[in-house]
Amino acid sequence: MDIVVWRAASLLLAYPDQRFYDRRPMLRAALADVPQGAPRRCLNAFLDHVDRTTPIRLTVEYREVCGGGRLNLAGYRDLDEELRRFMRGHLAELYRQADYDAGEEPADSLPVVLEYAALCRDDWLLRANRAALESLHAALEADGTPYATLIEGVRATLAPSSTRAGILAAGQATFSDELADDEDEDDSDEDEDELSDFDDESDLSDLAESLEEVDVELDVPELRLSVR
Repeated sequence: MDIVVWRAASLLLAYPDQRFYDRRPMLRAALADVPQGAPRRCLNAFLDHVDRTTPIRLTVEYREVCGGGRLNLAGYRDLDEELRRFMRGHLAELYRQADYDAGEEPADSLPVVLEYAALCRDDWLLRANRAALESLHAALEADGTPYATLIEGVRATLAPSSTRAGILAAGQATFSDELADDEDEDDSDEDEDELSDFDDESDLSDLAESLEEVDVELDVPELRLSVR
């Protein structure tokens, strides 16, 4: 039932327009089928917040909390802006190959990543950005906003961290924040420098080649919550 949580969280992170409010009964019904636990509790808690908050106040809160690209996961990675744009471009290509339309939203926007995860029934892209997700959650918690509860619900669905060998075997190591380096210490220092700098086209070219190796097999669910 994690795909229901991811899809519901994606919808709840949307701008609170009329469609947002019209979806509330559908989301309540969908979450009722999710087993008891942190994901269901967190998303229902946010829906409770929506129910007791005026639309004007929720709109202001959304703009304060989620505006300015704050939900873009690449912004929480220790990368320069050129590499962030590069990564977004390859995410967008990954979506195109999966026949997934993210619309005008940035490819690394959390609602988009959540919708994609629900579409392909796999949390690998969320796990690959786990550190960014944790940083976003910490920032929202520091603000004292109920939106932090939504992120907490998503975090609770993620599978335990995979081993380096497991991630490499799945071809998903490129975006991972969690890989423990098993190489010699000298090699580790050199790798860290390469990953943090990306100072020339050859570095970007190497990353492009590794990104092209990512292969995601989609298993589209028959029943899907839809925003469009």
